[in-house]
Formats: sequence, C-alpha cells, structure tokens
Amino acid sequence: MNTAARIQQLPRKASREQRRQQLIEATISTISRKGFAQTTLTEVARAAGLSHGLVNFHFQTKEQLLTETLLFLAGEYRDNWMAALAKAPPVPAAQLDALLRADFNPLLCTHERLTAWCAFWGEAQS
Repeated sequence: MNTAARIQQLPRKASREQRRQQLIEATISTISRKGFAQTTLTEVARAAGLSHGLVNFHFQTKEQLLTETLLFLAGEYRDNWMAALAKAPPVPAAQLDALLRADFNPLLCTHERLTAWCAFWGEAQS
C-alpha cells in the first residue's frame, strides 16, 4: 500500500496522535514526490488535505516534522525486525532468513518509504 493510500481523511475531531500520524504519512509522500529539500510544511499540509496552521500546531518547525518522520520510519523498521525475529525459530540461519525477509516486507518496502529513507540518508551525507 502506498503512502497516499495511508493518508486517510480523518474526522474533523481526530485525536492528536491520529493527526500527527496523518502528517507523518503526508511527509513521507511529499519527500517521495518532491525530494527532501523541496518538502515544505505547506506541501505536507496540501498532501494531508489540512491547513498549514494545523501542521504548525502539531509540528512547530520543518526540522521537528522531519525528525518525527525519521523516528517513525526507524521505529516501524525496528518493530518489523523484532516481530520477524520473535517468530523465527532459535536457529541462527532461520533468524537471519527472517531478518532478510523482514527487510523486504511489502508493507514497509514501498517506493515512497524507500525514497524517504534514501532522502534522509542523502541529507545525512551532505
């Protein structure tokens, strides 16, 4: 499922956590489409179908939004790895196989998420 499909139109009174998640998904989508440098709070608001003011309410700066997005991606990846490892038999070869398969989980290994990961990596290198 691509990130655009994950950006759900939430009820007007969505919880703080739901709204933040919606904005993080919109950030992933925007980074994928526009690139890291061209990702703005305005573009994220547009992708989420929300006002710029609402983005600023949840994330005061672009840096904070990008940091939270990276933390979300890293947590999602870590949780996926840990779940795969927990399900694997206690045999090193089986555990390695489970971790390699987890790296290609179709829910996480999408064009948008990989593009976002590469954008963060590229930014860290500059």
